[in-house]
Amino acid sequence: MKKNQFKALLLLPTLLSFAFVNAQNHEENISAYFRNDNSLSKTPTELKEFKISNVDQSKSLNGDVVVVQQEIGGIPVFNKSATFFIKENKINYVTNGFSNTISVNKIAQAKPSINELNAFAVFANSMRLKDVSSYKLDKDDTTKNLLKTSKPENIKADLIYFEKNNEARLAYKITFKEKGTENNWVAIVDALNSEILYQINTTIFDNFHGSEFLPQNYDDKSSKKTVSFPLNQPQNVASNLLSTKASATYNVYKLPTEAPTFGNRAIVNEPFNNEYSPLGWHDTGNPDNDIFKEYTVGNNVAAYSDEANKNTLEDLAQLAYGGPEKKFDFPLDITKSVDTYRDAAITNLFYINNMMHNISYQFGFTETARNFQFTNLGKGGEENDFVFAEARDGGGYDNANFQVFHDGNVPTMQMYLFSPKYYNGITVNSPSDLTNFSTNTIFPADMLLLPKEGVTGNLVVANPLNGCTEFTNKDEVKGNIVLVQRGACTFADKTANSMNAEAIGTIYYNADETQQISAFGSGAMFEYYSALIDHKSGEILKNKVEQNQTVNLTLKKDFSTITQPDGSLDNGIIAHEYTHGISNRLTGLGNGLCLSQLESNEQMGEGWSDFIALMLTMKPTDNASIARGMGTYSQNEDINGLGIRLAKYSTDFAINNYTYGKTNGMEIPASMFGQLIGTSPDVHSIGFVWATMLWDLTWKYVEKYGYNNDVTADKNSGTAKVLQLVMDGMKLQKCNPSFIDGRDAILAVDEAQTGGKDKCMIWDAFAKRGLGVKANPGGLNGNWMNLSGEPNPDLYDQVEDFSVPKECELSTNDVTANKNLNIYPNPAKDEIFINSKELKGNYSIKIYNMTGSLVKETSYNSANNKSISVSNLPNGVYVLKIEGDKFNQSQKLIIKK
Repeated sequence: MKKNQFKALLLLPTLLSFAFVNAQNHEENISAYFRNDNSLSKTPTELKEFKISNVDQSKSLNGDVVVVQQEIGGIPVFNKSATFFIKENKINYVTNGFSNTISVNKIAQAKPSINELNAFAVFANSMRLKDVSSYKLDKDDTTKNLLKTSKPENIKADLIYFEKNNEARLAYKITFKEKGTENNWVAIVDALNSEILYQINTTIFDNFHGSEFLPQNYDDKSSKKTVSFPLNQPQNVASNLLSTKASATYNVYKLPTEAPTFGNRAIVNEPFNNEYSPLGWHDTGNPDNDIFKEYTVGNNVAAYSDEANKNTLEDLAQLAYGGPEKKFDFPLDITKSVDTYRDAAITNLFYINNMMHNISYQFGFTETARNFQFTNLGKGGEENDFVFAEARDGGGYDNANFQVFHDGNVPTMQMYLFSPKYYNGITVNSPSDLTNFSTNTIFPADMLLLPKEGVTGNLVVANPLNGCTEFTNKDEVKGNIVLVQRGACTFADKTANSMNAEAIGTIYYNADETQQISAFGSGAMFEYYSALIDHKSGEILKNKVEQNQTVNLTLKKDFSTITQPDGSLDNGIIAHEYTHGISNRLTGLGNGLCLSQLESNEQMGEGWSDFIALMLTMKPTDNASIARGMGTYSQNEDINGLGIRLAKYSTDFAINNYTYGKTNGMEIPASMFGQLIGTSPDVHSIGFVWATMLWDLTWKYVEKYGYNNDVTADKNSGTAKVLQLVMDGMKLQKCNPSFIDGRDAILAVDEAQTGGKDKCMIWDAFAKRGLGVKANPGGLNGNWMNLSGEPNPDLYDQVEDFSVPKECELSTNDVTANKNLNIYPNPAKDEIFINSKELKGNYSIKIYNMTGSLVKETSYNSANNKSISVSNLPNGVYVLKIEGDKFNQSQKLIIKK
């Protein structure tokens, strides 16, 4: 037995005893809270029953984060929980997500009328699931996959209560992974009458929607500008905690390198640390798995290729092999076909998953916080849930996803290949004047494997052109390729109508020249050729057909010999995906359902994922003035490109003017089986707004505490402090939080860590983007089932507010002193004076309020030393900026009349 494992076993009785005593104390405290809290006086006793779900002993918070599950008669109530922060045996903070609206007279009997398999069959039939008989209940399956984890397609069934219309309905929660797809389904089926009460695909996809957003209902505020932050302070070069001892080496894109376009690979040694990776990176702690020690398998992750879309590890050949010396140094040339560097890609995926484990562990994503490990060595939490990281996944394209389940169940990360920068997938066979036709062709992200020989046929223009209703020229379309204009409905709708007309393929083209050709999903239920091209190319083909000329063409996809981005080489995307696992495990019940777009249209998961990806790929030379794109490598852009978000991440409103109010209207069409059924929150855009707020907050912390791009090197740097703040904030928020809940949890963390020392700085950052004191999320209904096409009213009622608490409005504690600049009086009433020995000549004076709006601009001559009137400015906190020859300074100004 290994020394570390032996030490862990010796400590285990002590740890278990301590945990038991703590759990008893916590249960007593929480019971007293539910009994005595005045706000719960009208809640029936039957709805105050609970069971402790998880206790996280947080070092950074110096207390326990206790999550409790609401129960009725010992049966859990679906997704109803409360989170308590308990310090020194006292409850310091509570986010109560218990239901208090269930009628005690409408609690269903606790004896089901159907069994688990009946419930599964009901849902399977409703979704037209293929090969239903091949699915088994997990408890009945005696076969396990290669690494002795549960088969992903096995059915897990739990008896629960589900709240609907103030009733507690007895139901089965059915969880399973759909074979041959990336879909992970959770369905709630009434255990008494078989009604399907709830269903969701919990796989978190990260493709974006291009121009498919519904029209937004906000005004453009691009004229806004924001305050200017100072350059970063000198980097702190404190030594890293990792030792130099190593038994494996990897040739990878070492953090903070974001992707191949940002820098070259480097040789990295396997880091050992007794705290967060005591077994190293190639040992699961189980002798049965010793065969994998020379492969890309370890306690934190198993990284392998899945071109065949099997969604599991079945063969050693899927892994990268480092040999007895564990030397994972494989050739890589991104200018060549991806088939030439498979093992290099797997190695990079293995490396960055391990780094994400090690870094997040240092910021509180530990065993008791429900992290991802095969073996926990007696440190708490559930085991057997290291990450399955699939490179070159065969289930899709232009995408990535993360599937997360509750603690003890294996999560899966699926990384895809991306479309090449340019690929002409259309060959015109006739007429002769179009034989040189060429256009960039994008194929659907949900249809990776298509016949290399393609499809050939005559081109027919759809009628109607947008293809949103049944074609009136079905006879012409049958057996041919149909041309359809983009817009007015989803690609899935257009595909369904094309297939119903028996077309052999569909070419979509942009409705105007302003649209970009980008990743899309066809929604096809089986293999079907379709592609997207630009407006100009589409019009050329359309005009030829309308001139009664026969246009015969071949639509073909064959990327086998060309260059294309590989998601497994993009550290930013991998970090983004892994963070979906972090945010889902840290929030509420940690079951993958507490950041659900069904229950909160302000699901911020995409925001945390972008934020942490940005934090871990910061360069030593970065500062607040550098705007950051997201996913530029995957989009075939240079490092200064926009990437996949609505704007770059920047504190400057001239670059990124998104505020809380702009989440209004962020919804996209939702379809099922090719039919439009309503709308869904556009979680990528909504999350982008949240990440924008966190990015602003980052540079506030840097301004105050200093900068270090390596967040693990100096825990006192502003970058490390804000990452810790955000990680702990996820722990304290409730299941399915709103932006307001996320903000308040971060403020609670600051109170716990510093006694509220940075409270006003945090308020300033959020209020600047409209998440001030009076901000209100309104209704939080997520998916909107509405066949008439009306927008979701709950996605148009967010109220933004730019105010901060009174004590922050007039505080003088955070006025930044500047030895080169003196503004007096400060606080001021009607006028101010400026004095500096460095001021010589003419200058521009600009005053910004804390929302980033320019509220006053005037000229200033140092020789005159005249006052500057501020009589028209209301009480509040401002930033005054002086710009001129060899002088550019900012200082906080307070108006108090």
